[in-house]
Amino acid sequence: MTDIVRLAANHGMDDPFYADRYKVKVWAVKGQRYTAGFNTSAPDTYFTPDVEMDAATALPIAGAKLVTIDSTPPEALLLLDNGTLISGDCLQNWGGPDPYINTPGRIVMKLMGFLKPHNIGPGWLKQGKPPKDQLRALLELPFTNVLPVHGTPVIGDAAAKYRAAIERVTSKGAAADHIEIDPLRKSVRRRWTLMHTGRPPRAIVLASASVASTRAGSVSWRPTPP
Repeated sequence: MTDIVRLAANHGMDDPFYADRYKVKVWAVKGQRYTAGFNTSAPDTYFTPDVEMDAATALPIAGAKLVTIDSTPPEALLLLDNGTLISGDCLQNWGGPDPYINTPGRIVMKLMGFLKPHNIGPGWLKQGKPPKDQLRALLELPFTNVLPVHGTPVIGDAAAKYRAAIERVTSKGAAADHIEIDPLRKSVRRRWTLMHTGRPPRAIVLASASVASTRAGSVSWRPTPP
């Protein structure tokens, strides 16, 4: 291991560990910050990457290109020269839960709209409010495969498979941060947010099985104490 490339601003808590233990170089998208919790504008950061990269940066992977999205906070995808697009929170592919997600976690993910194939990350979409033209521009990239951080690989015809989801959230009149959820999903989302801001409602034990570290770090499927 020589390098870590951080694409999703909602992940990266373990980067300082790898930098210290393995002496790797950490690359992060320009404008991303390592802050605890959900407040990306917090004055204090717990880590500084070695390189802040943008689309013009020479990357540590030969032939790779960084595709940036001006969401809040910034997001990026990595386009390899073999037609593979590596995605963080933007493009996801949860056809169903993997075996490492427990039952409460599956319920929460289903209710919040995560468990869908060829999906635009619903949480990232609402939080980051990415420009519609930049999302549509993804369909013009020369890729046939997607390796998403969230979900399983999409091998072959990936652009065509994501087209419906991208067109849905970027169509005229559609708000990029709009997620169609019924009242129950809204309730779960509200409780999940309360939990991760340090005020979890006692009645919602199942919410503790959701992603234990989001903005503050990388995905870790472990329960958090109530």
